Amino acid sequence: MVGTTAGFGPARRAGGEEEAVPGGLQHDRPQDGSERLPGRAPGNYAKFADILKRKLDAEPHATHERYLQLERDAAQETRRSPVYTDITIAHNKSMSVLHASFREQARRARIAGDTCGEALWRAREERVQEILQEANHAALEWMQDQAGFTRTGYHGTRVDGVEPGRWARAHAGCTGSCRNRA
Repeated sequence: MVGTTAGFGPARRAGGEEEAVPGGLQHDRPQDGSERLPGRAPGNYAKFADILKRKLDAEPHATHERYLQLERDAAQETRRSPVYTDITIAHNKSMSVLHASFREQARRARIAGDTCGEALWRAREERVQEILQEANHAALEWMQDQAGFTRTGYHGTRVDGVEPGRWARAHAGCTGSCRNRA
């Protein structure tokens, strides 16, 4: 199984000095023995200049106005690799059933005119929501601390067998969370 080990480990930079690298580089190797790492490489999409050149080659006598339109079209067709990670957390079916049962009990209490019972069941449902939000917040903090890294330099070619780029912690990343009500 491919996974990521949290923490830092040693790596050699050009010049032989040792440097800490993020745990994201200390991968558990797949059982098949390959050197494949988790995740996928950013898409190698056609660049804006290539798309524009193709469009201009197709219309060599384009007017200035048409050139501007072709530029806009090329800009819209240019795909970009995202520079973020989007994580969606969905709780298991038991949590959905728990929420539904609390809401149903509150509804039945309201129909029966039991305001104390309705308040009790609504409070229980609200407390479960608070617990889930606390867990979500803890997960976001952990991700920001353990999985937030940036890379600088060039990582495509090794120099004397060493990758010249550098990995560093990306503290204070931007995270967001929203509560989904069913």
